[in-house]
This record gives sequence, C-alpha cells and structure tokens, in this order.
Amino acid sequence: MDWRSLKTGWLPCGSNGLKGRLEFTRAGQPLGYWVMFALYGIGGAWLVIYSLRLLAGHAEPLPLR
Repeated sequence: MDWRSLKTGWLPCGSNGLKGRLEFTRAGQPLGYWVMFALYGIGGAWLVIYSLRLLAGHAEPLPLR
C-alpha cells in the first residue's frame, strides 16, 4: 500500500463502514499524507521484526484473550 501510493499520490486509511473512508492525497493534504505514510511504514516494519522474532523463538506470542 505504501509503495503503490508513491506512484498514485493517494493513500486510503482503511474502511469506515458505510460512511466511506479517510483518504489523503499528496497534492491536497501533504502533511497528512506523509504522516500516514510514515505510520504505515513503521507499523509494517514492526510486524516484520516481531514475526521474525517469533519464528526465532525470542518473542512471546500475543495472548488470545
């Protein structure tokens, strides 16, 4: 999602039910676009690192409850 948005200049932020969704464009809202771009990137990097630590046995799995 992050890398594709660099080409299109449009970054959706998930669904909001039947009300539509929050969207940022580089041309219309540059600050919001880059903040969401950074949050998506940081979240993705954290998930990759956490999953690698899980596979290596260095991290505890998240609780089910």
